[in-house]
Amino acid sequence: MEQRSLARVVKVTIADTERHLDDAKQEYVSYIVDCEGEGVSWKIAKRFSDFTALRERLVEKGLAELANQQFPSKVLLFGRRDDSVVEKRKSLLQRVRYASVC
Repeated sequence: MEQRSLARVVKVTIADTERHLDDAKQEYVSYIVDCEGEGVSWKIAKRFSDFTALRERLVEKGLAELANQQFPSKVLLFGRRDDSVVEKRKSLLQRVRYASVC
């Protein structure tokens, strides 16, 4: 795994989505995150569950600013991989100001 500098992240963008199959041939969606800061940039792919886990950890650490931001629903029984749901989640994730906590 590539080591990243501890450069201050100043811009985080949910740039795109990709669909994958896991080992059990179940489809899942990853969100492509572009990060920029202090002369470096990189991309990472994260599942929606990674965002919810990050949010929960940050809220536990007392970052009330993040807790007050609108966040996409985690519980969807049907349609969570539908294009409209994926796009809505991407749009809402983009509005969360992760750069302020990185």
